[in-house]
Amino acid sequence: MKLNIIIQARCSSSRLPYKSLMPVAGYPLIVLIAKRLKHENFNIIIATSKHESDDDLCKLLDLYKIKYFRGDLKNVYKRFCDCIKTFKNNYLTLRLTGDNPFIDFRIINQVVKEFLLKKKNYNYIDYRSSNVPYGISVEVFKQKFLKNLKPKNSLEKEHVTICARNFKNNKFKSNIVFFNSNYSNLNCSIDNLNDYLLINFIFSKAHNPLRTSWKDLCKILKKYKNKKLKNLDLNKKIILGTAQLGDKYGVNNFFKINKKNIDSLNERIKLIDCASKLGITKFDTARVYENSENILGLYSNTSNAKIEVHTKISDIETRKKNIMNKIKFSINQSVTKLKKKKIKILYFHNYKNLISLNSKNLKFVKKLSSCKNIGVSIYETNELDFLMKNKSIDYFQIPFNILDTRFKNFFSIFKRNKKKFIVRSIFLQGLIFSSHWPKIIKNYKKNIIKKLYFFAKKFNRVNLIDLCLAYVNFYKDINGVVVGIDNKSQLFQLFSFLNNKPLKYNQIKEIDKYFKKIPKIVYDTRGWTA
Repeated sequence: MKLNIIIQARCSSSRLPYKSLMPVAGYPLIVLIAKRLKHENFNIIIATSKHESDDDLCKLLDLYKIKYFRGDLKNVYKRFCDCIKTFKNNYLTLRLTGDNPFIDFRIINQVVKEFLLKKKNYNYIDYRSSNVPYGISVEVFKQKFLKNLKPKNSLEKEHVTICARNFKNNKFKSNIVFFNSNYSNLNCSIDNLNDYLLINFIFSKAHNPLRTSWKDLCKILKKYKNKKLKNLDLNKKIILGTAQLGDKYGVNNFFKINKKNIDSLNERIKLIDCASKLGITKFDTARVYENSENILGLYSNTSNAKIEVHTKISDIETRKKNIMNKIKFSINQSVTKLKKKKIKILYFHNYKNLISLNSKNLKFVKKLSSCKNIGVSIYETNELDFLMKNKSIDYFQIPFNILDTRFKNFFSIFKRNKKKFIVRSIFLQGLIFSSHWPKIIKNYKKNIIKKLYFFAKKFNRVNLIDLCLAYVNFYKDINGVVVGIDNKSQLFQLFSFLNNKPLKYNQIKEIDKYFKKIPKIVYDTRGWTA
């Protein structure tokens, strides 16, 4: 018997935005759900919204050749009814949600069998009476039943069938009890970050994530229900830039989802905690980033999470006397604010400050800051002439992205000289995603953005974030990648693409060939205010 299975999903969840694309068992969550449900008798379709926040979800589904329907964002009932109208059959229809990857064909067949035997119009699992974890939800109904529900308020429009479940003398609830022992006190729905971390862990314990039965997954969940979960350990190279934590930074808030910036101190600390849980435990800051060091210090002082901090000495005019005293003052301020005994990398913001110091002074700087490595942040390739042979320098931080490849020829030189290098500005401070370009480069916008989207489509990338990350990730010698965000929505969106496969050599070559003639003013952020 053929069945229509509609899975509702969206990216604009307030508690865990972008969860549909976040990876579980090596697949984006929504893809894992669809693959686990794949069956010759199932017609699977994802019901999402027409809102721009779901554009990336639809592009992802296109890449995986998964069918989808786009409808109303808030009126989910209408979205379902409109989706059903597209079916060229009168099969039974099932409603599933896109935040539970446990569901498989086995439980669906049981619920459908009961539906047919008892000749119901609607049948659903109540997790308490069926003794299953919260989140195990399967609903089956005849198409006419759904059309006749007539929801009266926003709650009923959002939750589709809730009005039917609230009927007096409710006879729609399934009578199947799936487990003898109690499972209803468990949760397998991914509603927040902690849920995501738990379900991600559960699937890591499954022998085959696509084939392990829903019951076996529930048993694994019960076994580890009290386990204290460790933070993810996936993103060794990603360093979270914290300029935005202290002040406004970049062209604008460049991601499409939840454009509201973080305002309160508590929200900023929560953002750092979320990043840490996702395995992003390296943070790049500087004395000039307003409250950034202070916020990192507060988090470090109140959390058990181990974070790695890189900071920068204030830019000091080289003509000033007592430059060493100024450097000492900057370091002492950083150490006090960060509340850390050790700083992983201490950068000089101005390379001229560094070369003005002798080796004795640099050793003192290292001791004063208790830093493991000395680094320098540079903007021009010719600055390397003064720095490459300097034995005191361990790290270079350089601008590098899909438009700005000036330093690419130096990657092998860094390696040969046993210098490590970290790249920044991989999204050009958000310019690549912005609709508002600085006046001085506005005329270049149309052709550049058009070509970037062309490459994203040609190379099967979900969006420009995915494309830019895949470009940078091609270069294996890069020791770290600094990425800035403004809020949690951006963090979850970014996380969804961090571990995607890099571009291939021929793709890199094609991109470089097109953008090699881009004038410097486009990618040199220092000139945008001119």
